[in-house]
Amino acid sequence: MKRRNRGTNGFTLIELLVVIAIIAILAAILFPVFSRARERARAATCMNNMKQLGTAFTMYMQDYDAVIIEQVGLPGVFTNRIWWPYLAYPYVKSYDVFKCPSWSGSMRICYGPEPPQLRIPFSYLYNKMAPTYWALNPSYAGKMGFATDLYLGALPDARIEDPSGTIWLVEAGSRTTGPMEDRIAFGGQQAVYEWHLDYHMNTYMNSASGYWRRVGNPHFDGFNAVYGDGHAKWVKWKSTTPRMWTIEAD
Repeated sequence: MKRRNRGTNGFTLIELLVVIAIIAILAAILFPVFSRARERARAATCMNNMKQLGTAFTMYMQDYDAVIIEQVGLPGVFTNRIWWPYLAYPYVKSYDVFKCPSWSGSMRICYGPEPPQLRIPFSYLYNKMAPTYWALNPSYAGKMGFATDLYLGALPDARIEDPSGTIWLVEAGSRTTGPMEDRIAFGGQQAVYEWHLDYHMNTYMNSASGYWRRVGNPHFDGFNAVYGDGHAKWVKWKSTTPRMWTIEAD
């Protein structure tokens, strides 16, 4: 009897290399697409967070005689001071709202006894532009953002001359050094327009603390912002003007 030899079928080395090359090309094409899709989902979640915060501030003002304040406590006493996220919490019911999925830093939002020195993951800053902060724009000296605190007092909504055009809250972080680090302390909840221009005002703040107040660009070279009327939208990096950071009209 004759024995029939069975040949074995398989890939040659060349065929295997071609398949690997095709897979590598497809991966190179698709991975950036998937990455952008994930970032769009994060940006959408972040936008939803900021819309909730805008609504929370609107409700806060309705409950407190149409005024808003960035911090409460006693002037000069830090052991019982609390900042705006703690004030907004009853209206959002979750501290997760203050965290962008793309990044966050650890922020102290309460020095008070209930609870003591509360820290939460945090991504958003308050427009704290004060009359003396306009080093790059001297013509705006004397104008204010939503600058309210223990010394300046509360801000009536009637003083906001262009609510829909004035930035209230922004996403934080550093353009050059990445997200804020876990070194946030007093004042970290505040954003200042000058840091949006990669500028350090060493005349009144050192360069390290300046990073605490940076406006970031975590989403497609831009950031989400809440405006004075409570609406939120995406803003392109460095597209803002000084007028957008003051409650006073030109």
